[in-house]
Amino acid sequence: MSARTMCRIKNTQRIFSATRPLLILVLILLSQNVQAELKLCLAEADFPPFTFKVDVASSEYKGYTVELIEYVSTHLERPIVIRKFPWKRCLFLLERGEVDIVADAYHDVQRAKKFYYSRPYYKMTPQFYYDQRVFPDGFPHASGPVSLPEYRGCGIQGYSYEHYGPGYNRLIKSASSLVQLFWQLARKRCDYVVEELEIVEGVNLLGPSIIDLSNIKHARPESARSPELHFIYSKDRAIDAKIIADINVAIQSFINSGQASKVMEKLMRP
Repeated sequence: MSARTMCRIKNTQRIFSATRPLLILVLILLSQNVQAELKLCLAEADFPPFTFKVDVASSEYKGYTVELIEYVSTHLERPIVIRKFPWKRCLFLLERGEVDIVADAYHDVQRAKKFYYSRPYYKMTPQFYYDQRVFPDGFPHASGPVSLPEYRGCGIQGYSYEHYGPGYNRLIKSASSLVQLFWQLARKRCDYVVEELEIVEGVNLLGPSIIDLSNIKHARPESARSPELHFIYSKDRAIDAKIIADINVAIQSFINSGQASKVMEKLMRP
């Protein structure tokens, strides 16, 4: 081996020795960056005022939950990547560990067997809706219509209605969206439908012609409790407990700072 070749080898070794700590640091940072990203699934169907498309042609979503996610991401100093799928698909991906978080989940006993829940970030107002032309004297709801087996109540596929009280499991859940749910009511496929007040009012803000409520009355079922919205995490593939705790801190800060109220007031303003 020539002296010139030996010299080149030694120079290469010196350069590698000098840059090795930097290369290791870069690899560590890249590894941390990969670990830092959280994947969150949102139901792709409009769920105003919490998540909804800016316009029909857009893939951009806005709403209370979207702003909360941005707030949490800033608080954690971690990017949160949002993926959008049908609600049941989101739950499937969460169970498989393909996403870390699913947003806008109600609490129910069966779901709690599989998932951890964040602290609640919004309390909803349960309602049932009926056609006043069919029930001109009002709807009998002493303890909530879901407790009356002689009436057909309807809900949306994959949604939890446990908070509506005894008889909730008799609800016909064949609608794929809120629009289809009220279409079923208009076509007398159902005697009543159940949905939270904030959601129906939110849809009306998107456009008064989306759901025709001109002959529709609504009331709060006496037996219903107010459902709350949560983030959920898989028990089998849960993210780090500290991250879950930090998300809870961020949610509480979002509420206590008044930011939550400001966001909702802005969204619900006609």
